[in-house]
Amino acid sequence: MNVEIVRIDRGKDLADEIKRTIEERELYNSWILGGVGAVEGAELGVYKWDEERYEKFLIKEPMELISMQGNVSDEGIAHIHCSLSNGEKVAAGHFFNAKVHIFVEIAFIKTDKRLRRARAIKAGLKALDVEG
Repeated sequence: MNVEIVRIDRGKDLADEIKRTIEERELYNSWILGGVGAVEGAELGVYKWDEERYEKFLIKEPMELISMQGNVSDEGIAHIHCSLSNGEKVAAGHFFNAKVHIFVEIAFIKTDKRLRRARAIKAGLKALDVEG
């Protein structure tokens, strides 16, 4: 297995940088082991099962990225969850995007398994099929 650690600097669009990193370093079929740093303008979401959609929410102020984990499919689709805190409140959910406030450090581990998003759980949601 191959571990890749990346630092993303202030002012960068975090979702774009994660996507670029996956493509440039060919981090398909990977797990995001963790991420830390600080972000602002974070867009997170919680899946509403009855409505079959994400309810998104925006956190404008700077927050510490206290936890980030997820996976990257064989097609390069990142599925990420994170937790944020400003010392007074904690917010968590499905990660959509954020702007890097100071820096963000993320560790990826590439697996020898094929991680394919294929199995429909609910309309609009596909779970991983792990092959190999």
